[in-house]
Order: sequence, then C-alpha cells, then structure tokens
Amino acid sequence: MAIGVSNKGVEYFLGLMFTGGFYVALLTGQPNVGMTGTNLADVEVARLSDGDATGYTRVLCAAWTISAGGFVLNTAELDYGTPLFDWGQVSGWALCSAAVDGDLYAFGEFANPRLVGAGNDFIVDPGALIITLSSPRNSIVA
Repeated sequence: MAIGVSNKGVEYFLGLMFTGGFYVALLTGQPNVGMTGTNLADVEVARLSDGDATGYTRVLCAAWTISAGGFVLNTAELDYGTPLFDWGQVSGWALCSAAVDGDLYAFGEFANPRLVGAGNDFIVDPGALIITLSSPRNSIVA
C-alpha cells in the first residue's frame, strides 16, 4: 500500500510549522539534514582573516502565507542590507531558530544562485521563497 499525505494534510502540517517566525540564513555551502544552525555554511558575519564585519545577519521572517495546494510563501520582503565585503556565491537558504547558531529546521537552493559583492543589496521579494512538503521523501523544496 502506498503511503502519502493528502493536500489538506500538507496544508495542516505546514500551518502548524509556520505559525511563528524563522531566521532565514543565506547559504554559501551545501547543508545536510544532520546540521544545526551552529555548523551551517551561511555567509560569514565577520571575515576570518581580520574579523571585520561583513554586513551580514540572518533575517527574521515572521509573516508566512499558506496557500491552497500545500505551499508556504514569505509574505514580507527579506532585506539583508548592503554587504560591506563580498559574500561570495549565495546558493541557498535555511530556516533557523536564532539569528546566530540555534536549530536548523529546513533548507533549500535558490533557483538562481547569485554572486554577492560588496555594495550590492540582497533582497528576497515577497512570495519568492516557496516551501512545500513533497512526498514520498517529505523533503523541503524551493
């Protein structure tokens, strides 16, 4: 017998998960399911060579829209500001419990990875971060 979750079930589970906020991290490396918010490969807050701030911080997203069909979208713009130094190739995102360290709840890839240089703002438009539960592996996709 096949195992699955109905569309209504997916909407229900996503509704439970997205009642609060998550800190959205920008990733420069490949995450895996065993990671935490502490060992996640997000953009460096300070350059390792000299300790200067890069201008990066995770952004809190507390507004999510759950659409029919089992999708969750960011309702608000996620503005990461202007990098003070190059952030490198930003290829993905992660939902974390804290601005620094914390727990890792979900992650995915951006459809269009972007090389982020100093002085170039990084903004995720409303509705651009799309998350769903997909079976049979119950993975998160973006």
